[in-house]
Amino acid sequence: MHGFRLARVAAIPIEIRYSFIFLLIFAFYGGILHGMGAHAFLVLVVGFASIFLHELGHAFVARWRHIPVLGISLHALGGETRLATLPHRPLDEFLIGAAGPFVSLLLAGLSGLWLWTTGAFWAELCMVVNLLIAGGNLLPALPLDGGRILCAVLVPHWGEEEAMRRMVLFSRAVALVVGACAPLLEIWVLLPLGFMLFFGAAAHERAAKTWAKGRGADGAQVDVLDLEGRPAGSRSTTLGGTYIIEKHRNAFGTSWVVRDLGGRVLLVTDVPLGEEANTPRERGEWPLPEEDEEGPSNGLLGIC
Repeated sequence: MHGFRLARVAAIPIEIRYSFIFLLIFAFYGGILHGMGAHAFLVLVVGFASIFLHELGHAFVARWRHIPVLGISLHALGGETRLATLPHRPLDEFLIGAAGPFVSLLLAGLSGLWLWTTGAFWAELCMVVNLLIAGGNLLPALPLDGGRILCAVLVPHWGEEEAMRRMVLFSRAVALVVGACAPLLEIWVLLPLGFMLFFGAAAHERAAKTWAKGRGADGAQVDVLDLEGRPAGSRSTTLGGTYIIEKHRNAFGTSWVVRDLGGRVLLVTDVPLGEEANTPRERGEWPLPEEDEEGPSNGLLGIC
């Protein structure tokens, strides 16, 4: 177990990893040592809220683009929005990647307006924190938002595989530059950021490839089941029905993802499906609502 579930917001599970708690404790005592006293706690609240709203921006845009959200995780490196499937269209990848920095820049702009009208210290703090979050995430390197945005722009020109390969190489070059700047500028926080970018780029590439093999992008173990809850063998198996069920297991629990035979996500839920369900309705023996031409209805997305 790497963390715990804190709450749900708009049916999206919010999960806290233990590394995030250690980060808060470290930052809190660091603030006290630098003379901030009790204000250190308020600084942490601002940082927590800013990161959460940044990730919520990703989640809401993903739902708008018909991509269900499995949850939001907060950890030592910030946050992560876990999707039931990776975006297959460059436009979706671009919009989802840009949503988080947009929210952070919007919050920074509102804080700047607050600062201009009142001169309040907390307005300045909110503005600086959100500018740092937006600026850091817009670095053009995977797995950061800036890298995802740039990759989405390159896919129409080079194709998905070639764009990803080039982005990994470019991201590692950016990581080396960031790491080298740590001792030169004496900004030592850049050193772990450089390590994260160097290894995170390849991890992002592996996560994208695993979807073709029937495993989750968040590293979760996935079982593909038929309508009776039996292993289906592969996505191409004839199931005798209109959809298949995937069971995703990770550190925070289990989710069930329902897809049509074309691979589109129809439903995400933490209510057991397949052989683990207790009632006929939970076993998936209910009619699916009619879909429009653009995909599943919004009512199915993110239901937990």
